[in-house]
Amino acid sequence: MVLCGLGCLVVAVARAEPVVKLEGDTSYILIEAAEAPQLPVGESYTLEGWFKPATLAGTLTFYSKNTNRTQPYSHMFAIRSSGTVLSVYCGNNGTPRNGWVDVTLDQALVADQWYHIAFSFESGTMSCFVDGEFQGSAACKTGNYAEHSVKLGGYSNKYDFQGLMSEMRLWERGRSGAEIRSMMNWRLPPNTAGLHAYWPLNEGSGTNVYDQANNVATGSFVNVSWEDDGELTPALPTVAPFYIVAPPVLAANKVGARYLVYTNEVAVMEVPVREEYDRFQVTAVPSPTAISGSAWMSLEELPQRLNFVVPESESESVHSWYFWFTNSSESVVLGGSAVEVTYVPGIPLPPVAIFSGGSYDGAAFDEAAEPLIMPGPQIGLSWGADRLLDVRGVVIEAEDITITESLDGEYLGLIKGNSMTLGFPAQAELSWDITSLTYGGAAAAKVGSAVVSEDGSAIIIPLLADFATAESLVLQGLKIRGGVWSPQFTSRLRLDYDSNGVWDSYDEFLMRVGMRWPGGSYDGAAFDEAAEAVKLRPMATVIFLR
Repeated sequence: MVLCGLGCLVVAVARAEPVVKLEGDTSYILIEAAEAPQLPVGESYTLEGWFKPATLAGTLTFYSKNTNRTQPYSHMFAIRSSGTVLSVYCGNNGTPRNGWVDVTLDQALVADQWYHIAFSFESGTMSCFVDGEFQGSAACKTGNYAEHSVKLGGYSNKYDFQGLMSEMRLWERGRSGAEIRSMMNWRLPPNTAGLHAYWPLNEGSGTNVYDQANNVATGSFVNVSWEDDGELTPALPTVAPFYIVAPPVLAANKVGARYLVYTNEVAVMEVPVREEYDRFQVTAVPSPTAISGSAWMSLEELPQRLNFVVPESESESVHSWYFWFTNSSESVVLGGSAVEVTYVPGIPLPPVAIFSGGSYDGAAFDEAAEPLIMPGPQIGLSWGADRLLDVRGVVIEAEDITITESLDGEYLGLIKGNSMTLGFPAQAELSWDITSLTYGGAAAAKVGSAVVSEDGSAIIIPLLADFATAESLVLQGLKIRGGVWSPQFTSRLRLDYDSNGVWDSYDEFLMRVGMRWPGGSYDGAAFDEAAEAVKLRPMATVIFLR
């Protein structure tokens, strides 16, 4: 680890190390069930590592959780189809159930060559990366059974990996391409924040494999050998000379591990910083050797927006920023974080929210072209359109919000004695104003007076009588205060309709909106009508379902 002040210079020292060699058939690394990582269904995580396949024939499983070929299965990760696809088998309680999910690679893998491969899961979307470059994504949720063991490099005799493996890591959240690139060429210090399990696989001898994350997921080598590697390990410095800091949060449409933007500017909602730091700088490459001793700035100057140059070809492109942190008055371990956006040209915001495949409430759907009407209470929020505006300190007069009971009598959820809670996520920094709220719709007499939560982000409405099938409550006269909205702001309305403290409408359905200014002038800095309540209209109609 390197202690760093304002004038620090980071120099990496590398050395060759042994790597584990798997021969296929009965050659693997076993993590027994009691020590095996537990990844609840739908949880966000990232699995990554370095692989040098000796062959690309058949299915090369390099991580699996199961009991060999006995039902039920948890999950498997593999290279398939002669090195042209990366695949995940989702297991008995995953989505899709007992099915492979494939991502076709931009370029087929070649035998006897090192590759860094990563699978990043977030909000039901799997994103695949090779050497840090995005290859594609698909709807996927891996299954999990606590009684299953984990095999690195194997599933059963038929599907075992053959070749070299190194630096297997399991992170506790979905990581972006920028984050993957920033760390894939470094060894990690033990107990690195955010690691669920970490197997460097450089023991070189013996039968024990060690988990360097928290020493929980330890296991044993079974019929493996060791090879003195002259390619990968000399390129991997012994240990990363910096702490990993959580990435910045952007006000952009997030699909899985990727932020998608449609302009060359994106608002920064938050830059997490550890308490020991008071200075930062941003570089264009993922290496602390790019740090300039004269470029450190006060945390008060953290950027509120990030900009990039759109390619002349107007083609899809990835733009990355690497944040570094230190202290101006004392020596601390350098901190680093990374964030990236993918510029997608020529894609207008949709007129309605679209559910694009995957599964919801256990039911599978194939690439829906229209909004899906599924069982359970629904929330509809309809807006008009005009010109763009970022909101800072103005009042938004919301359009009517309609909350409708299920169309299916078996799924009625709005019942007497409960309360329904309608809210924004905390990071949106929005608050409700209900001073002008009135009720409409057939269920208007079935609810009591609304109150706003202490932080202002949620409206709580008591239910005085059961809602009937398809009966609606319309919230009229609502206003929204505060927050920072960009031209493409990704958020979620959230509904808890049964008073159990769990958001029933949350993870799957993103609200992508662009704020609109219906008149007057706005130059990006001054609000000519900021003293008055103005009517701002996001572009999209959004339907959220239980």
